Amino acid sequence: MSTLNRIAVLSIAAGFAVMVALFVATFSAILLVGGDGTAPAFTHLVLRAMSVPGVMLGVSSPGVLWVGGPFWGAVAAICVFALLQVVQALR
Repeated sequence: MSTLNRIAVLSIAAGFAVMVALFVATFSAILLVGGDGTAPAFTHLVLRAMSVPGVMLGVSSPGVLWVGGPFWGAVAAICVFALLQVVQALR
């Protein structure tokens, strides 16, 4: 397996891990909402971060949370790919 292929596989794995972690964080944040409708700051932060990509892409309200995970996962994959390319170039 060439170095570029290895870097691509690691980047995709990191992006997928970030996507899964964000989905878990989103649903755990939703479960933190109390019976009286109050929510901790963590819930507001996570839901705001997950809704930003959906709003930028013009997704309707029910689908906003489903766009956030893959978007931030792709961003993480691209960042890891670029970082590993820099590390490889510095070797």
